[in-house]
Amino acid sequence: MRTANRLRAAAICLAYAALLSCSSGDGVSEIRLIDGRTIGDAVSVEGISVVLVYSPDSCFSCAGILGRWVQLDREATGLQLALILTSEPDEREKRDLALRRVPVAGVVLNPDDVPADPVAYVFEDLALTDLAVGLNNQASLLRDLSSRVLR
Repeated sequence: MRTANRLRAAAICLAYAALLSCSSGDGVSEIRLIDGRTIGDAVSVEGISVVLVYSPDSCFSCAGILGRWVQLDREATGLQLALILTSEPDEREKRDLALRRVPVAGVVLNPDDVPADPVAYVFEDLALTDLAVGLNNQASLLRDLSSRVLR
């Protein structure tokens, strides 16, 4: 099972390698949200933006990674974090998000538009520069990004 998940994550990363080779993240940026905005609307024009795309039911089972992202957002200057959900959270999930002070930037209109859950996209000055699919890859990305923005 773990091998299948790793292979799936690797395949998704390879599929997005072409996207990363472009200077902009238009493909990701143009993913529509239910309120009519796009993921690109959650990205800061200057600095580093991290867009997390999670399903609401996985937000709190992600081995604390969401909390670590939120902590980095609070401690770093020049970093903006946006949590985009793959579906509307139910009442319990809304309460949990509110209790943990995790703001939701939007909900994806079509969950099939995002490759997996959870995924983190890193934009620098509007250009997509990195992505991490899965928890292990996000933990690694979080460490790398922390060393850059917490100097």
